[in-house]
Amino acid sequence: MERFKAWIRAVRAVNPLITDGGMAMAVLLLSLPSTGDDLRINIDYREPDTLGYLLLAAQCLPVAIRRLRPELALPISGIGIGVYSALGYQVTVSWLGVLICLYSIAAHASRPIALNGLAWTMVGMAFSLIGSPAPLTLEELFGNYVIFITAWVLGDRVRTGRAYTAELEGRTALLERQQEDGARRAVMLERNRIARELHDIIAHSVSVMVVQAGAARRVAATDPGRTRTSLEAIESTGREALAEMRRLLGILRSPEEDEVALAPVPGIAGLEALVDNARSTGLQVEIEIQGEIRPLPPGVDLSAYRIVQEALTNALKHGGPSSACVRMIYGSSTLEIEVTDDGRGAVPSLSQAAIAGHGLLGMRERAAAFGGALKAGPRRGGGFEVKASLPLDATP
Repeated sequence: MERFKAWIRAVRAVNPLITDGGMAMAVLLLSLPSTGDDLRINIDYREPDTLGYLLLAAQCLPVAIRRLRPELALPISGIGIGVYSALGYQVTVSWLGVLICLYSIAAHASRPIALNGLAWTMVGMAFSLIGSPAPLTLEELFGNYVIFITAWVLGDRVRTGRAYTAELEGRTALLERQQEDGARRAVMLERNRIARELHDIIAHSVSVMVVQAGAARRVAATDPGRTRTSLEAIESTGREALAEMRRLLGILRSPEEDEVALAPVPGIAGLEALVDNARSTGLQVEIEIQGEIRPLPPGVDLSAYRIVQEALTNALKHGGPSSACVRMIYGSSTLEIEVTDDGRGAVPSLSQAAIAGHGLLGMRERAAAFGGALKAGPRRGGGFEVKASLPLDATP
């Protein structure tokens, strides 16, 4: 049965005329056998003829366009059954065609058109039932009205439910677009921030190169050893500046950012101060260093600091009363950063973080800018963890 329903929905999606046309033919075929038999004794019905069969078809076949043109299907079917009854033909189950068309106009047309269709149907039913050769009791008249009004109400509820669902889908789509826009804005803002910081690093490196070049020029004739040392420093600093420049060119800049305050660029050297600041807010933080501590490329140094800073900020915002551990692992070619806490771990989702602030997006952007990776999520047993891997010699 489920497969049959799925097949019907698939066929209807291709063309509603196929399924509705089949329904119209089914109602017509059900109506034909009863046209030659009296349903009541001693009632002088008109003998079925060509006109009678045509009027019978007029009652049933409009069901085929009940979805495409409900405002046309109901009048045709209603007029068909009205004329059919007025001419004294035997009433058959062809009234199902009118019933289906009345339901359809309530389900697929606008409310004013549906109400107008209901009103005319009620008037037409009165004339058809009163003018029929068969005697009609008040209970039968009332029962017919209840059946047709119920069909209209059901159709109206379907239309209302469909409109409500469409409105919810529209709002959901709008919210998703707003979240995507917010995520893109957060990414651009964070990239802009990274670009400005890398710009400061490059400016510092160029300044060092200028100073070293001036020193080398002054002592070139008198102190070759010092000149060679200055040139080596210029070469090393230039390589670092070139790498940072390549990274900088890959990051989009936004003209809508506020000016950045002139402050020293932070790095891992300021990790203790960062942790002390977190401790002063009530978060118990421990630091573990593994491997041989050594100088980091300026961009990697800055990004490592920012990742730890953001992870501790998340622990303070979303972890509740908790403790955290910052683990720095110096490898041969990578710097591994792990920040864990044992709080609630109620960090918002990526889309929510995009709207509320940089959050996880900012950390991921910083890691990706240097060819690294970042993972974040709840820990087993509670809490939250952030793990980042930053290559120390990655090609930008």
